[in-house]
Amino acid sequence: VWSSDVWSSDVCVCVFCFVFFFFCQAEDGIRDSPVTGVQTCALPILKIKISGTGLTKITDHWSKSLVDLSVESAKQAISESTILPDMIIFANTLSSYSSSQENLSTIISEKLGLSNIDSFKIESSSCSGAMAVNIAHKLLHSDDIESILVIGSEKMTDLSPSETIKATTLGESYEYTQFFGITMNSLYALFSRLYMENYNISSEALS
Repeated sequence: VWSSDVWSSDVCVCVFCFVFFFFCQAEDGIRDSPVTGVQTCALPILKIKISGTGLTKITDHWSKSLVDLSVESAKQAISESTILPDMIIFANTLSSYSSSQENLSTIISEKLGLSNIDSFKIESSSCSGAMAVNIAHKLLHSDDIESILVIGSEKMTDLSPSETIKATTLGESYEYTQFFGITMNSLYALFSRLYMENYNISSEALS
């Protein structure tokens, strides 16, 4: 759940995931009369773990760009790990609106000195970070990727209050929700009023 304070501030979170294998030995004794012996096979067991994390303080970073925040937290995550990432997934919703910038995964990978690896951006409104982790988890089950750096970052302080409200509404339907002027703030207010009416709770108790 994002509060208005978080939406109007800057934050970056990095998760560095990697995969490792161990093998389980399976044995099956063959007891047919013409044949004796033991049949063996090695079964690979896939494990995925977080090898490093990075986080910037949730506050107003006026002197830092979206790229600066992402690189800062990414370096923290990499420093905690013993390996380098094979891929970078950048999760963000509003970079083109709040920072007038796209292609951020490539720019960030170059700043980290990792321009030789694949990178891409995931946008899924307020679920962008969770979606990036989910995609990373699935990719790590492939045979080609052993480690992924997941970066989730938003920078809101460069927007005015009215621009912030408009920005957060971009995740809703333009043909319906935005067209009628409904904002995330008004939706939260409606949900809160409905909750208070259904459960007979005062606004003071809810707050």
